[in-house]
Amino acid sequence: MLVNVVTPPECEPISLAELKEHLRVLHDTEDEYLGTLIAAARIHLEDTSGTAIASRTLDGFLSGFPRGSIVLPHPPLQSVVSIKYRDTDGVIQTLAPERCHVETVQRPGRIHLLSGNWPSTQVHPHAVEVRFVAGFDAIPDDFKHAMKLLCGHWYFNRDLAGDGRANAPFAVETLMQKYKTHGWM
Repeated sequence: MLVNVVTPPECEPISLAELKEHLRVLHDTEDEYLGTLIAAARIHLEDTSGTAIASRTLDGFLSGFPRGSIVLPHPPLQSVVSIKYRDTDGVIQTLAPERCHVETVQRPGRIHLLSGNWPSTQVHPHAVEVRFVAGFDAIPDDFKHAMKLLCGHWYFNRDLAGDGRANAPFAVETLMQKYKTHGWM
C-alpha cells in the first residue's frame, strides 16, 4: 500500500524541556539542534518499528480491493475516515461505512467487508483510497524514553564512528522490540 501523509503530527511526543531535563542541558544555545534531534528520533523509531508514534492522518492507495480484509500500515489504527474508489467507469465513489467493520484493536488495523464482495474498480494504480488516522492518542512512556535515549546518544556522539558509537543504543532497540510490525508489511 502506497501511503501519503495528509496531516502530519501536530507536535512531537517529547518536548524540548523534557529532553533538556533528561540531558541535563541548562543553556539555550543548542535548542534548535535539540529540536532537530527530537524530530529525527521520532522518525527513526517510526521507520524502524513500522509504528506511527504521534497521531496523523494518512491516505493509503491500492490498485484494487483485496480478496480479504484491507490491512492498514503504521499501527496503531485510530479510525477510518473514508474509503473511496474508482468504479469501472472511473467515477469516484465512497463506500458506505455501514458496509465495513474497522478493527482498531488488532495490530495492524484492518477493514473487513461485512457482507458481499468489494466493489469492482477501474484498473488504476490508485483505484482505492483509504483515509485513516494512525498513531497513539496517549504516547506510551517507552516511546518517550527511547526518544530521549536516542537523542542523548546522538547529542553526545555527533560524529559518525566506525566503532559503532553512532548506532542506536541497545536499550532503544529493547524498548522498541514489542512495537516492530515489519513482519506483516
